[in-house]
Amino acid sequence: MMRESMLTGQFCSACLQRPKTYSRAIAGIYFAAPGDQLMRGFKAKGRLTEAGLFARLLWRNMQLASPRLPTLDALVPIPSSREAILQRGFNPAGEIARELASLSGVSLRGAWCRRTRETTSQKTLDWRARQQSVRGLYEAQVPQACGWVGLVDDVLTTGSTLEEASEALLRAGAKGVVALVAARTLAK
Repeated sequence: MMRESMLTGQFCSACLQRPKTYSRAIAGIYFAAPGDQLMRGFKAKGRLTEAGLFARLLWRNMQLASPRLPTLDALVPIPSSREAILQRGFNPAGEIARELASLSGVSLRGAWCRRTRETTSQKTLDWRARQQSVRGLYEAQVPQACGWVGLVDDVLTTGSTLEEASEALLRAGAKGVVALVAARTLAK
């Protein structure tokens, strides 16, 4: 299974070499100017209205995806750490998922995925360290008849967080997972 590394549907070499637990990733924007400034304002300064903007951009790209996305049964946001919620006062992925659920009509299921422990920020970690820091970080509970899940996050950098949460959803019984992110870093 490969994930789209660009909004245009191209695949980066790292994505082609590593199998993924989610079938593909759809992003609203690239995490580059001016989108990175919008995301920083949203996360650091609590500009919650930006969640609606990110959701609309993401929803547009979901509708334009080719091949078409499978029908989603639920949207599940990546849960934030307790420390991040205390610092910001909100979960960025949760706010984007709430807005996306309103636009798409897909049910929001925040309780389907939870953290098993607290971790430190991943901002300064490289790919391998990020992968290790999230190993076993999530557990999920989904209904037996669950089909495809849209796993929502704010920024896709290495994909480690999405892979780990997606794996938990699949183990719990989801038929498949599509990663839905507000912003995607540029492939290197």
